This record gives sequence, C-alpha cells and structure tokens, in this order.
Amino acid sequence: MNIKGKLNVYEDTIWVNYTLKSGQNHIIENDIINIWGNVKGRKKYTAVMGNNITVPEVDAVYIELLN
Repeated sequence: MNIKGKLNVYEDTIWVNYTLKSGQNHIIENDIINIWGNVKGRKKYTAVMGNNITVPEVDAVYIELLN
C-alpha cells in the first residue's frame, strides 16, 4: 500500500495486515482508503526481482474505503 506524501502523490509504501470481515468488500488495486491500526514495526520481504525490501508494518483494526 502506498501512502500520500508531498503534493498529494502516493509514494511511500507500507505493509498492512488486515482480515476482511464477513460481507465487507474486497480492497483492490487503486482503491483509496483510510486505515486505523497499530504500528507493528518493520516488515522484511524479498521482491519478485530478488531484492530485499524493508517497509513499515501496520496491523489495521479498521479500514474505510474512500474511492
């Protein structure tokens, strides 16, 4: 997920953990959302091209679909 930076450009990536509740719509690419949750720390993973990436990780408690 990318977060809004300067000039309303979505540029900074974070990792969000969230389990959809029964009847809740899926979140898809290019959706704009607000999230509320707890910062867990850093998430490390290997990208498709094999490079290692570290981003902030959030355990979302609530997600609001804006667009």
